[in-house]
Amino acid sequence: MATKKSATNSIHSKKELKKELAHKLEVSLPEIKAGLGKKKFNKRVKKATKLITAGLHLNGAEKKEKKNIDKKTAPAKKTETPKKVTAEENQNLA
Repeated sequence: MATKKSATNSIHSKKELKKELAHKLEVSLPEIKAGLGKKKFNKRVKKATKLITAGLHLNGAEKKEKKNIDKKTAPAKKTETPKKVTAEENQNLA
């Protein structure tokens, strides 16, 4: 009998997510595995899963800090500076 995952169990731990992602990459890229060799391929899959899953499981405090930092680093408003008048333009105005 096939088992079904419930919607409430959709949240994975970081470790489970990395394992599942690594397995999917290994299954979907057999040609690369044959070309690189098993050891090199496994190292690259491990690095890829680490990069992909980075930042997915932040604690609540870390998320709040990240939001506050984004607000503080808003671009500064530009102020208009008066245009410098050259000698030629000054003569034309007179």
